[in-house]
Amino acid sequence: LLPFAAAAQAPVQPLRIGVLVMEPGEVFFERFGHIAILVQDRAAGTSTSYNYGFFDPEEAGFVGNFVRGRMMYYLIPLPLSDDLAQYRDEGRGVTVQWLDLSPAQAQSMAHDLEVNALPQNRRYRYDYYLDNCSTRVRDMLDRALGGALKPQLAGRSRETTPIALRRIPSAVERSSPMTGSCPL
Repeated sequence: LLPFAAAAQAPVQPLRIGVLVMEPGEVFFERFGHIAILVQDRAAGTSTSYNYGFFDPEEAGFVGNFVRGRMMYYLIPLPLSDDLAQYRDEGRGVTVQWLDLSPAQAQSMAHDLEVNALPQNRRYRYDYYLDNCSTRVRDMLDRALGGALKPQLAGRSRETTPIALRRIPSAVERSSPMTGSCPL
């Protein structure tokens, strides 16, 4: 009985942070999948998805900016159920990877996400390789870890030169049934 009593008394951390990974979709801009950050606040009973993948197709010059790779994207905080409904409706699976952060790291990350989601901070110039949903999640995690992630990733790949990066989309297009069907 004693181990059960001790486990029952272990404090539950109020904030839990996870990485949401969305499977690739059918539309050309969904081919690489997607990633977002989940903040579960057990004290408040909320789960918020911080999603860096929003853009406005009604924005002036959208098509030209898309073709030139000059897109403006947004960080939008959504109730998790709303964000998951979109992917469910598209037939895209979503998994969560819970992060083993200290309470202070989780609090720091949640705070930084709230600040980053403010109207004056939420827009960013999307770059297909250097500033996107994945790099934003990576950088947010690195900040919460006090910069410990960046040195571990430095120099790990020789395939990050501009020429090597340009090969990635063509490799995906060759393997995709959607090749050549982009309605531009």
